[in-house]
Amino acid sequence: MLQIITGNFFKSKDCYIHDGKGVLYSNALYNVPIKTSIGILEPMAESGDIATYVFSYKNQIEKGGIIIRTGDSEIIEQFKLICSFGLQSYFSEYREQVIKICRPSNLYKSNYFPQSSIIPDFVNYKKNLEEYEVEKFRSLISKILELDRFSYKKILSALKNLSDSIDVLEYNIDIAYSILVYCLESLAQSFVAYRASWKDWDQSTRNELEKIFLELDKDKTESIKNILIKDKQFKLQQRFIGFVCANLNDIYFQNKNLNLRKSHLIRVLKNAYLMRSQFVHTLKPIQDQLRHPFIAIGHVFNYSGEPYLTYQGLLDITMHVIENVINVVQPIENEDFNWKNDLLGIVQLELNPSYWIGNTKGFDGKNANKRLIALFSQIESGEAITSLDNLMDQIMNILPNSKKETVKPMILFYWLYNGILPESRRCKDWSKFLEENSKYITEISIENIAIRIILGVQIEFELQEIINEP
Repeated sequence: MLQIITGNFFKSKDCYIHDGKGVLYSNALYNVPIKTSIGILEPMAESGDIATYVFSYKNQIEKGGIIIRTGDSEIIEQFKLICSFGLQSYFSEYREQVIKICRPSNLYKSNYFPQSSIIPDFVNYKKNLEEYEVEKFRSLISKILELDRFSYKKILSALKNLSDSIDVLEYNIDIAYSILVYCLESLAQSFVAYRASWKDWDQSTRNELEKIFLELDKDKTESIKNILIKDKQFKLQQRFIGFVCANLNDIYFQNKNLNLRKSHLIRVLKNAYLMRSQFVHTLKPIQDQLRHPFIAIGHVFNYSGEPYLTYQGLLDITMHVIENVINVVQPIENEDFNWKNDLLGIVQLELNPSYWIGNTKGFDGKNANKRLIALFSQIESGEAITSLDNLMDQIMNILPNSKKETVKPMILFYWLYNGILPESRRCKDWSKFLEENSKYITEISIENIAIRIILGVQIEFELQEIINEP
């Protein structure tokens, strides 16, 4: 919604414009109003260790519909996410939430480690912002709002999950850690086209297999390699690693406080991905030492000869990758996008089949399978069957000139509809029409079998034939 009110998707400048305001609380302190391309973040009186800000903006909606104003809560939510990310501080609409997340560790009386002991630089009270940080934040907001709609939604989704990860960190570091890996995986899926190769396999495993391959001919060797690199889990892991590596530039490794060696990057990413997979599939917790901030200090912790990213280390990588994606994606000035579908509270639903299943306008057989499924649905639900007589006549007329892939669905559709009707209601010469196209109703398919069950027609296929059918 924050991007929509920029007006970049509107075809007209004639808009309903309303002044909007929202209150945000934060551990970050800055005593001068921050003017951005979308609104002003103005500091108010401090209350204890928490800063109060008022975000003022223009909520504009293009005229021409019944909607005059909507989405204020989403506007504030999205601006809050960008504030937290861009200023690397904690922001919330609720003062109590900031107190809870940013409370110093010495004030805790629980068995959990609070956020302030794991990511102190992000959540420490009274974090004074520097002018260069604010300038970078202003630039970041403009870049995010200038993204194409697809990229904007992906980035905001990543920021939302990053925020959720920080929120649950105190109580469940396993989930918090996994969410950050999910963020990176999602971005990798959206912004990179990856192709796995044999060289991506673990070197020790690859060396062992190469010894065995020496005893096989070249064709068999290549076939086995191709099978291995097509493995879905392997491809997902390699895409994740390749994407993260490609988005960590030299600036990241120039951080004086970074204890991650560039040569260890692939190993720590593999271990992070493995821990995420083990937690998701078997609920195996992450490496135990990583949940103790006084043991796993810095970005990387080494245990039994293996380097592991701490939560702080994984968070820094995630934020750096997101920032790099924002900088790499080319901005656009205007985009032809139906913004009304993305308004808060808008949900797209399919019409009941009775409204469209019998529509003959423009029917050329391409969606015959969808209509067949809709007819199955009507039969299963027990609702009244829509009259399809006109559509059946059209099928008979267009079938001779239809594309091969549309013929079978139309024949099955025609068969099922006429089969469930009383004899007096069936299409003229319907049995003759089916006889002329009998090869399509004798082919093995799940639709064919379902129709035979509904109509009480004998299933002539052998069980093994059905099992072997792809």
